[in-house]
Amino acid sequence: MNETDDVLYLVHIWRTARLIEQTLAVGPKSIEADPNFRDATFYRLHTLAESTQKLSSEIKDRNPDIPWREIAGMRNRLVHGYHEIQMSLVLNALAELHSLTECVQRELGALALSNEIDKEVLLEIEQSRQPGLGDKSLGL
Repeated sequence: MNETDDVLYLVHIWRTARLIEQTLAVGPKSIEADPNFRDATFYRLHTLAESTQKLSSEIKDRNPDIPWREIAGMRNRLVHGYHEIQMSLVLNALAELHSLTECVQRELGALALSNEIDKEVLLEIEQSRQPGLGDKSLGL
């Protein structure tokens, strides 16, 4: 795993978290009631969790406060145990998304400082940040 791979997965996690936040704006009851919202949310959470599994051990080691194993477990449950998913557990996981997003923003900011990331990607992230996705600048 190299920093280029980490950038790819970090950006994917950030973009997917943003999409999940937009979906959550309709409210938990709407997500539960509408199979399209529910399935889109599950799919996004699944791909986000898949990307976290592909991050380097260096990133995970620098961020021990992120429950990496639990995220992987959620992914496995979404993929393999989809018929047994409890919506309350998914909603709890989504409520914790903010800390992962902050971690991703910190890591992308550090990569930007070392010139390992395209400034256009950082500009996109800075310009499209929404409340709830972290308040720390990426250092442009």
